[in-house]
Amino acid sequence: MFRSFFVALLLAVSAHAFAPLKGANSSSRPSTELYEIKRASKVRIKRPESYWYNKVGTVAAAAKEGSERYPVIVRFDSVNYAGTNSNNFSYEEIEEVE
Repeated sequence: MFRSFFVALLLAVSAHAFAPLKGANSSSRPSTELYEIKRASKVRIKRPESYWYNKVGTVAAAAKEGSERYPVIVRFDSVNYAGTNSNNFSYEEIEEVE
């Protein structure tokens, strides 16, 4: 009885540790506004660990900010080492180019 209560208490406490903070994104402004990014927009990638860092790609789809971790799908002319030509990015990791 005590053991099952302890496990349930531990589970409840650990689940709270992984909950997102309220208002965590409100203080940080994205580098690209949501209304600017539309389908077929040209964007430059600013994620340093990406294969396409500083390369220009075309937006294939863009979801609302906050709905997903990486809401913008970008397609490229070249393929990476795995043979794919698209990747998901957050709004902070891209900038629109003219």
